[in-house]
Amino acid sequence: MRNIILAILYLNFLFPINAFSQETVQAKVDTLSYTYYMSLVQEQVGKKASDWKLKDTDGKEIALSDYSGKLILLEFWGVGCGACIIAAKDVCLIDSLYKTKGLAVIGIEGEGRNSLDKIKKFKQDYGFNYLTLVGGKETARKYGVRAFPTFFLIDKSGKIIYSHLGYFYGNKKDELLELIEKNI
Repeated sequence: MRNIILAILYLNFLFPINAFSQETVQAKVDTLSYTYYMSLVQEQVGKKASDWKLKDTDGKEIALSDYSGKLILLEFWGVGCGACIIAAKDVCLIDSLYKTKGLAVIGIEGEGRNSLDKIKKFKQDYGFNYLTLVGGKETARKYGVRAFPTFFLIDKSGKIIYSHLGYFYGNKKDELLELIEKNI
Protein backbone atom coordinates (compact mmCIF):
# COMPACT_ATOMS: atom_id res chain seq x y z
CA MET A 1 0.00 0.00 0.00
CA ARG A 2 2.84 2.38 0.90
CA ASN A 3 4.43 1.84 -2.52
CA ILE A 4 1.16 2.57 -4.30
CA ILE A 5 0.73 5.85 -2.43
CA LEU A 6 4.32 6.84 -3.20
CA ALA A 7 3.82 5.96 -6.87
CA ILE A 8 0.66 8.09 -7.05
CA LEU A 9 2.41 11.01 -5.38
CA TYR A 10 5.38 10.65 -7.74
CA LEU A 11 3.12 10.51 -10.81
CA ASN A 12 1.15 13.49 -9.56
CA PHE A 13 4.42 15.36 -9.16
CA LEU A 14 5.46 14.49 -12.74
CA PHE A 15 2.01 14.96 -14.26
CA PRO A 16 -0.03 17.21 -11.98
CA ILE A 17 -3.76 16.97 -12.33
CA ASN A 18 -4.94 20.50 -13.01
CA ALA A 19 -7.89 20.24 -10.61
CA PHE A 20 -5.48 19.59 -7.77
CA SER A 21 -2.56 21.78 -8.79
CA GLN A 22 -1.08 23.99 -6.11
CA GLU A 23 -2.21 27.12 -7.98
CA THR A 24 -5.80 25.87 -8.21
CA VAL A 25 -5.94 24.87 -4.58
CA GLN A 26 -4.40 28.20 -3.51
CA ALA A 27 -6.90 30.13 -5.65
CA LYS A 28 -9.80 28.28 -4.01
CA VAL A 29 -8.37 28.93 -0.53
CA ASP A 30 -7.90 32.61 -1.40
CA THR A 31 -11.49 32.87 -2.66
CA LEU A 32 -12.87 31.18 0.45
CA SER A 33 -10.73 33.39 2.71
CA TYR A 34 -11.82 36.56 0.90
CA THR A 35 -15.47 35.52 1.08
CA TYR A 36 -15.19 34.81 4.81
CA TYR A 37 -13.28 38.02 5.57
CA MET A 38 -15.72 40.05 3.47
CA SER A 39 -18.66 38.55 5.38
CA LEU A 40 -17.12 39.73 8.67
CA VAL A 41 -16.79 43.23 7.27
CA GLN A 42 -20.29 43.24 5.74
CA GLU A 43 -21.79 42.32 9.13
CA GLN A 44 -20.80 45.79 10.33
CA VAL A 45 -23.01 47.64 7.82
CA GLY A 46 -26.05 49.08 9.55
CA LYS A 47 -24.43 49.00 12.99
CA LYS A 48 -23.25 51.95 15.04
CA ALA A 49 -19.48 52.34 14.65
CA SER A 50 -17.56 51.34 17.77
CA ASP A 51 -15.77 54.25 19.39
CA TRP A 52 -12.02 54.09 19.88
CA LYS A 53 -9.08 56.21 21.01
CA LEU A 54 -5.77 55.92 19.20
CA LYS A 55 -2.71 58.08 18.70
CA ASP A 56 -1.71 59.73 15.45
CA THR A 57 1.86 59.60 14.14
CA ASP A 58 2.69 62.73 16.22
CA GLY A 59 1.45 61.16 19.46
CA LYS A 60 -1.82 63.12 19.68
CA GLU A 61 -4.78 61.08 20.96
CA ILE A 62 -7.70 60.95 18.54
CA ALA A 63 -11.12 59.40 19.16
CA LEU A 64 -13.83 58.50 16.68
CA SER A 65 -16.20 60.61 18.79
CA ASP A 66 -14.04 63.66 17.91
CA TYR A 67 -15.62 63.41 14.46
CA SER A 68 -19.23 63.23 15.66
CA GLY A 69 -21.57 64.70 13.05
CA LYS A 70 -19.10 64.21 10.18
CA LEU A 71 -19.01 61.71 7.35
CA ILE A 72 -15.96 59.47 7.86
CA LEU A 73 -14.05 57.19 5.53
CA LEU A 74 -12.18 54.80 7.79
CA GLU A 75 -9.40 52.69 6.28
CA PHE A 76 -7.56 49.90 8.05
CA TRP A 77 -4.19 49.18 6.43
CA GLY A 78 -0.91 47.43 7.06
CA VAL A 79 2.73 48.24 6.41
CA GLY A 80 3.98 46.42 3.31
CA CYS A 81 0.47 45.60 2.11
CA GLY A 82 0.48 45.71 -1.69
CA ALA A 83 -3.27 46.27 -2.00
CA CYS A 84 -2.97 49.13 0.54
CA ILE A 85 -0.37 50.80 -1.67
CA ILE A 86 -2.67 50.49 -4.70
CA ALA A 87 -5.65 51.83 -2.70
CA ALA A 88 -3.66 54.77 -1.28
CA LYS A 89 -3.88 56.70 -4.56
CA ASP A 90 -7.68 56.46 -4.57
CA VAL A 91 -7.93 57.30 -0.87
CA CYS A 92 -5.68 60.35 -1.30
CA LEU A 93 -7.82 61.47 -4.26
CA ILE A 94 -11.04 61.01 -2.26
CA ASP A 95 -9.48 62.95 0.62
CA SER A 96 -8.49 65.85 -1.64
CA LEU A 97 -11.90 65.96 -3.37
CA TYR A 98 -14.07 65.84 -0.26
CA LYS A 99 -12.03 67.15 2.67
CA THR A 100 -13.32 70.70 2.23
CA LYS A 101 -16.88 69.39 1.84
CA GLY A 102 -16.83 67.71 5.26
CA LEU A 103 -15.45 64.20 4.72
CA ALA A 104 -12.90 63.02 7.27
CA VAL A 105 -10.52 60.37 5.95
CA ILE A 106 -8.81 58.38 8.69
CA GLY A 107 -6.31 55.60 8.15
CA ILE A 108 -5.62 53.15 10.95
CA GLU A 109 -2.48 51.01 10.87
CA GLY A 110 -4.14 47.82 11.99
CA GLU A 111 -1.28 45.40 12.47
CA GLY A 112 -0.05 46.87 15.74
CA ARG A 113 3.45 45.46 15.37
CA ASN A 114 5.32 48.15 13.46
CA SER A 115 7.52 50.89 14.85
CA LEU A 116 6.40 54.47 14.47
CA ASP A 117 9.43 55.16 12.24
CA LYS A 118 8.48 52.28 9.94
CA ILE A 119 4.88 53.52 9.70
CA LYS A 120 6.00 57.09 8.93
CA LYS A 121 8.42 55.86 6.27
CA PHE A 122 5.73 53.69 4.67
CA LYS A 123 3.31 56.64 4.61
CA GLN A 124 5.93 58.88 3.06
CA ASP A 125 7.11 56.30 0.50
CA TYR A 126 3.61 55.64 -0.78
CA GLY A 127 1.97 59.05 -0.42
CA PHE A 128 -0.44 58.43 2.44
CA ASN A 129 -1.21 62.11 3.12
CA TYR A 130 -4.34 61.66 5.22
CA LEU A 131 -4.61 61.30 8.99
CA THR A 132 -3.03 58.06 10.17
CA LEU A 133 -3.51 56.48 13.55
CA VAL A 134 -1.28 53.77 15.00
CA GLY A 135 -1.67 50.76 17.25
CA GLY A 136 -5.07 49.85 15.87
CA LYS A 137 -4.90 46.06 16.01
CA GLU A 138 -7.66 45.70 18.63
CA THR A 139 -9.77 48.36 16.93
CA ALA A 140 -9.45 46.44 13.66
CA ARG A 141 -10.64 43.27 15.41
CA LYS A 142 -13.67 45.09 16.84
CA TYR A 143 -14.65 46.04 13.29
CA GLY A 144 -14.22 42.48 11.99
CA VAL A 145 -11.09 43.36 10.01
CA ARG A 146 -8.91 40.37 9.19
CA ALA A 147 -7.25 41.59 5.97
CA PHE A 148 -6.04 44.90 4.54
CA PRO A 149 -7.07 47.31 3.24
CA THR A 150 -10.57 47.38 4.68
CA PHE A 151 -12.83 50.42 4.38
CA PHE A 152 -15.88 51.66 6.24
CA LEU A 153 -17.98 54.71 5.48
CA ILE A 154 -19.58 56.05 8.66
CA ASP A 155 -22.47 58.48 8.27
CA LYS A 156 -23.02 61.64 10.29
CA SER A 157 -25.09 59.75 12.88
CA GLY A 158 -22.25 57.27 13.48
CA LYS A 159 -23.76 54.34 11.56
CA ILE A 160 -21.65 52.25 9.19
CA ILE A 161 -23.24 52.54 5.75
CA TYR A 162 -20.57 50.93 3.56
CA SER A 163 -17.76 48.42 3.89
CA HIS A 164 -15.25 47.07 1.43
CA LEU A 165 -12.29 44.72 1.60
CA GLY A 166 -9.39 45.28 -0.80
CA TYR A 167 -8.46 48.05 -3.20
CA PHE A 168 -11.15 49.62 -5.38
CA TYR A 169 -11.71 47.55 -8.51
CA GLY A 170 -14.52 47.60 -11.04
CA ASN A 171 -17.36 49.82 -9.87
CA LYS A 172 -16.40 49.73 -6.18
CA LYS A 173 -14.86 53.22 -6.22
CA ASP A 174 -17.92 54.63 -8.03
CA GLU A 175 -20.20 52.99 -5.47
CA LEU A 176 -18.24 54.61 -2.64
CA LEU A 177 -18.17 58.03 -4.35
CA GLU A 178 -21.94 57.91 -4.86
CA LEU A 179 -22.46 57.20 -1.16
CA ILE A 180 -20.11 60.01 -0.20
CA GLU A 181 -21.96 62.44 -2.49
CA LYS A 182 -25.33 61.31 -1.10
CA ASN A 183 -24.24 61.65 2.55
CA ILE A 184 -21.88 64.63 2.56
